[in-house]
Amino acid sequence: MLPEALERQTVDVATLAPILGVQKATIYRAIAEGRAPFPVIRVGDRLLISKIAIQRLLSEGVVADIDLQAARAYLAETLPVGQPVEIQDPAVLDAAAAVLVGQKAAV
Repeated sequence: MLPEALERQTVDVATLAPILGVQKATIYRAIAEGRAPFPVIRVGDRLLISKIAIQRLLSEGVVADIDLQAARAYLAETLPVGQPVEIQDPAVLDAAAAVLVGQKAAV
């Protein structure tokens, strides 16, 4: 076992995505657009996120800049009303996640 000082203090996007319950593409897009709700450490072509920043994000319930009205409108145009659907389109999944996260954060 490594001494505490030598343990990894960061995670990459592939590790972070399932923790946040989103796709890697969602995180990459938020980073590229400057909307990531956490600081990003760039090392060469790798993107790393501090474990402390992730803990803060999860404990404080910080939500990225989400346009809930636009996400709801997109879902209303995309999904049939009153019918169960299987969502595979990443844009639809992102919009649905934004609406759900926004509703949870508002409670």
